[in-house]
Amino acid sequence: MKNRTKNQVVRGIIAFCLFAVFPLGMQAQTEEEARWSITPHVGFNSSNMSGQDVMQIGSPSGTSELVKPKRQIGFVGGVEADYRYMKSLSTAVGVWYSREGFRYKEIDGNAHTNLDFLNFSAVENLYVADGLAIKAGLQVGCMLNAKSYLDGNSEDSGNIYKKCNLSIPVGASYEYHHVVLDVRYNIGLTNLCDIKLLNEKWRTNSLWVTLGYKFDIR
Repeated sequence: MKNRTKNQVVRGIIAFCLFAVFPLGMQAQTEEEARWSITPHVGFNSSNMSGQDVMQIGSPSGTSELVKPKRQIGFVGGVEADYRYMKSLSTAVGVWYSREGFRYKEIDGNAHTNLDFLNFSAVENLYVADGLAIKAGLQVGCMLNAKSYLDGNSEDSGNIYKKCNLSIPVGASYEYHHVVLDVRYNIGLTNLCDIKLLNEKWRTNSLWVTLGYKFDIR
């Protein structure tokens, strides 16, 4: 199972690299349109993780019940390098920090889990109108830290999660006078459960909303 997971990660990284560098080969054909830009971004995300249902003993109704995790708000920030190789197409490669996770509204004691990721993304932008682009791509996330909290106490939970997370970002952005509003939804592909005895699938999903300022290089 671990070999299979490693193979999937390797294939994902190879696909990421090919996706990121493919447009560079088209530069000679579209020299009059080609330009580079750098865009720092900052914003927030709303995230959750599937497969994290827990059984609450002694619920208000007097019986045990299954509690599903709720979305959690966190910070996201990063920078993208964008190569506009056609009037309607560009590729953006980015590095992002995001704090994601999930929480349990029904459980007393502010029960929640924080997951810190360093993400590397490559997205293809299709400009459908002046300043308006729709996008899709591939993202590789490296888990930096994982902590679970209950009643003000924290516990390191990184040992139960896999460290590499592949996801597909899809979304849209709008640029006005170099200010860029970017909205993307990251669909997790990797089963992050690293507990051998559990036959569960833990997959992240997160909505990112960021503002950036685009600096044109040429």
